[in-house]
Amino acid sequence: MLYGGEIYQLNYDDIKRVFKNHYKVARKLGISSQGLPKYSPSTSVIKHAIGNMLEDFKNEMLHTFSLQMDTMHINKKQMEVERALSIFFSICIKRHPINECPLNVIQI
Repeated sequence: MLYGGEIYQLNYDDIKRVFKNHYKVARKLGISSQGLPKYSPSTSVIKHAIGNMLEDFKNEMLHTFSLQMDTMHINKKQMEVERALSIFFSICIKRHPINECPLNVIQI
């Protein structure tokens, strides 16, 4: 026996069966009620349209992730190249104006 508010615990097929039984009893008692909604061709069109929209969204998200991954790999490669070249070109890491950097001052 179901008590008010417990129907959410049932699966879809059981809920459908409960409502069918309710409408059968209501019809026998002469209580006017609306029947269960029937599927119409427009329902399948809507489902198809939503499916297409979800597929487009998925493709767009995958493309965006792919671009972000490519950008990340390019940045990583660039950092590796800069790190490798830092052996040959010293980079000053102290905080002072660039024009006063001791690496830029060459005494002749």
